Amino acid sequence: MEFPVEQFTIEWDRIYLGIANVTSKKHVDDAGADVALQTPIGTGAFQMSSWTADNEFVGEAFADHHGGKSSFDTLRVLEMGEASTRVAAIKTGEVAIIDSVPISFLQDLTDSGIKPINDHIGGSQQFVGVGGNFWQQTYHDRDEPVPPRPGFLPDDDHPWIGDPNDPERHESARKVREALAISIDRDLINEEVLLGVGRPEYVPYFVSVLPEHPDRWIIPYDPDRAIELLDEAGYGGGFEIPIFVAPDIGSLNQEVWEATATMWANIGLTPRIDRTAYQAFRPKLVERKTEYLYAWLGGNETATMDLPRFAAAEGSTWSEGDWNWGIEAIETFQAMEKVNAAPRDKEARIQANMEMGDFFFDTKIGFGVVFSPDPLYFNPAIVDDWGLKPGNRRNFESITLKQ
Repeated sequence: MEFPVEQFTIEWDRIYLGIANVTSKKHVDDAGADVALQTPIGTGAFQMSSWTADNEFVGEAFADHHGGKSSFDTLRVLEMGEASTRVAAIKTGEVAIIDSVPISFLQDLTDSGIKPINDHIGGSQQFVGVGGNFWQQTYHDRDEPVPPRPGFLPDDDHPWIGDPNDPERHESARKVREALAISIDRDLINEEVLLGVGRPEYVPYFVSVLPEHPDRWIIPYDPDRAIELLDEAGYGGGFEIPIFVAPDIGSLNQEVWEATATMWANIGLTPRIDRTAYQAFRPKLVERKTEYLYAWLGGNETATMDLPRFAAAEGSTWSEGDWNWGIEAIETFQAMEKVNAAPRDKEARIQANMEMGDFFFDTKIGFGVVFSPDPLYFNPAIVDDWGLKPGNRRNFESITLKQ
């Protein structure tokens, strides 16, 4: 197969090739695409023997797998949509392993002797995108003005939206965003909601455990100062603060966002959580109509500091016509371009990303809350070990069963 690219850089291995599926061209040509879709031939450790849609997959260990044959012969994957059903199944021994469930089940599972495992580095940073801040006035790739965005509403009903053409308004909105950020007790959310297994987060797309993460990005918990900032901005009487939290994005921890909303209420605001289904809400993002806060995911430490932050850069006109997290700022695109321009200079890539992180920290148009882990679980009465690899939650062949 030939696939010409302009430059084969580090992100091809870690990002693009990591999501590519390899299948048999001969099988597709001989059987046809429709049949091949139902009877796939790939490079995995198990060969499908049966598949019942919405119910069960059964695979047999492939003896000639390039990584070696699995230590067990048959793999059954069952569809169990309800988290409580999966929890009950692993506790009774009906199944040996389960996919992720809400972290609120952790204590019950561990008390029952079930082992959590997070060697795949599962989970995601939970962060706030402060929507409506469509600041970019010229396109990223041409000297052409950006048309007015429907979600750009820098008025008294949207005190978090700044206006770069009005310095007084811009600073007032920054103070409001800072108040929102420092009124969140991240340590308390970690302890009470995440049972102490998460961690505080501060800057979107740059998780706090990265070695290069500077102390200056840490956001303190200071509700008294938050109230002062609201007074200084002219909103001491409070206001409604709406935030979109998609109910159907599994990695968004709903309890984290409920706790965050409560903390905003504690400084005199009136939070409102919009739980519209993601696909129904998405047109607002595409059409740049998002005028309020947006709960989203900022990845984990597998995205090292030298890799480009494509999702962050979508907070610019670069993503026009597609998803966008409610902001447009040329700084996000410029930082990504600097990373891409230095494929062989790791330090230059890191420095460019540090500039993006500084921009987020200084403006607070996005800020982290916590990292919500996403462990998998195995029953130690059945499974002896599971050699998960970072970024891979599907390498079942690394499971060793109890003898």
